[in-house]
Amino acid sequence: MLQVNLGKFASDLPPQYLDAVINSPAAVWDTVPEVCVPIFILDIADIQMYRENCLRAYTETLRAVYIIGVPCAILAFCGALFIKNSKMQTKAEEEEAIRKAREEAAAEDGTVTAGDAEKRGERLHDSATVEREEEEAVALSSVAPVPQAAVEAGKGDNRVL
Repeated sequence: MLQVNLGKFASDLPPQYLDAVINSPAAVWDTVPEVCVPIFILDIADIQMYRENCLRAYTETLRAVYIIGVPCAILAFCGALFIKNSKMQTKAEEEEAIRKAREEAAAEDGTVTAGDAEKRGERLHDSATVEREEEEAVALSSVAPVPQAAVEAGKGDNRVL
């Protein structure tokens, strides 16, 4: 957009100044001369105002940016006003809500939950717990098996090994 506006407002700017102005806004003040007076002045209108034309090109470019950016920012701000401010649950609150939901679901089904069993001092046995305990017993017996001779000797013998 800057190149277009420089072509429009500073078309007479020499190429060495044009590249400098495109690459750095500071070049408008550092590199570009304020006026360029031709050798033969026939009319005051022949004096070229390079810096003024560059500043006008920059101004027009920024105007387009603000014409697009400001309405978008206002729209985003208005949208942010309508967002509901909701508080997130802490970990403890979330766990409590899950526990209550499970207890309510169990009360509707008539099943015993782990929380109810713990309150009564009981242990809740479900099929998964029973299977896991059986697998642990098999695994422990394979790690430290009882010698077969001790088993056979103990059948008819009442002695303690």
